[in-house]
Amino acid sequence: MLFSISILIIYGLAAFFYLYKRGLVLSTKGKVIAGIAILIALLIRGMNLSHQSQDYIIFLSQWIDYYKNHGGFLALGETVGNYNIPYLVFLALLSYVDSISSLTLIKLFSIFFDVVLAMGIAQLLSVYVEEKHVQLIAFLTSLFLPTVMIDSSFWGQCDSIYVAFSILSLYFALEKRPWTSMILAAVAFAFKLQAIFILPIFALLWACGYVKWYHFLAFPAVYFVMMLPAIIAGKPVGEAMLLYFTQTDSIGSAYSYNGPSLLGIIGYAQTVLAYLNKEDVVPAVCKIATGFSLLVVLIVLLIQIGRRKKLGKKDILFTAVLLTLIIPFLLPHMHERYFFLADILTFVLAFTSSKYIPVFLLTEGASLWCYGCYYRSVLTENVQPSFYGSFAMGLAIVLLVILYISDRKREVSA
Repeated sequence: MLFSISILIIYGLAAFFYLYKRGLVLSTKGKVIAGIAILIALLIRGMNLSHQSQDYIIFLSQWIDYYKNHGGFLALGETVGNYNIPYLVFLALLSYVDSISSLTLIKLFSIFFDVVLAMGIAQLLSVYVEEKHVQLIAFLTSLFLPTVMIDSSFWGQCDSIYVAFSILSLYFALEKRPWTSMILAAVAFAFKLQAIFILPIFALLWACGYVKWYHFLAFPAVYFVMMLPAIIAGKPVGEAMLLYFTQTDSIGSAYSYNGPSLLGIIGYAQTVLAYLNKEDVVPAVCKIATGFSLLVVLIVLLIQIGRRKKLGKKDILFTAVLLTLIIPFLLPHMHERYFFLADILTFVLAFTSSKYIPVFLLTEGASLWCYGCYYRSVLTENVQPSFYGSFAMGLAIVLLVILYISDRKREVSA
């Protein structure tokens, strides 16, 4: 307990120091409000540290035990779990620690990135909003987002890690620091495959001149470096570099796993859409959905690239938001946490213009509803309808596009 409190205090001081150095808390009132808000946010997280999720009991703790019994880092050359190497390195490190609960360390690691994520949100928002108090409010509010708090401190998941790097990557690209941007994008992807939802934005960033073709060379180089611990431990280079491709059999075969996606509606409506839920039909529908999602992404990018001379930074943010919404919405096998990146980007977008607040509320609400569906099924063994989240997420996408088109028409007429 003393260790956890000490670490959380360090996190709080780091968060406050960031706000002070950025000039976001210059007044005494601002310092007090920020200090209290950070304290409460970390206190809530501290209260959740002891909760053991099914993911920890069934997977993470077992993987740590495997590393502990097979040489720690030396076992990185073996196939353990279905996470990528960087996070497995962290789990292997935990196998050497006996005095502190691995559950606590896992959650503290993710909570650290909650703070980094808040910093990334403030940085990205500074591209669009000059007012310091708005950036401060966004920073502090992000620490209280339900999906962020649940994901790290209650669930013990690591989504804040790849999302923090993704947000910072977008920020540095818009600030014309392409090398840093590409490095961070590679790190995000190395931690979790779901970073791929935002990676197509780099095609638009390239078309708009924010990155050059040679900056993309940093991506495979950094990714290779991130895989080195496993390669040094004996894992073949090809296997380490293509780990995501070899893990496709671990994603499951259902249309959706509590994800607020389009196929989640089909999966739930078994009486109305009985034919589409037949065992031999599901794989074909999933392949069609995957192909359709790729087509939609291509269309979105081609439209925006065709308009590149008219695009500003706000258009790039909109495109990033749209991509992180439509890709997991259209893809099969989506989990509830796969919209974490969309939750954050719609949150940023809402601070750039209040008209987008409903889009954020629908997105966050849909994700939160599906988080609840997962936990209700785990704790009560009662399956709850996640399709309500699917409808909300679909509505968020439609509303986002309508508002954006309305903005563009208003600019043209002006």
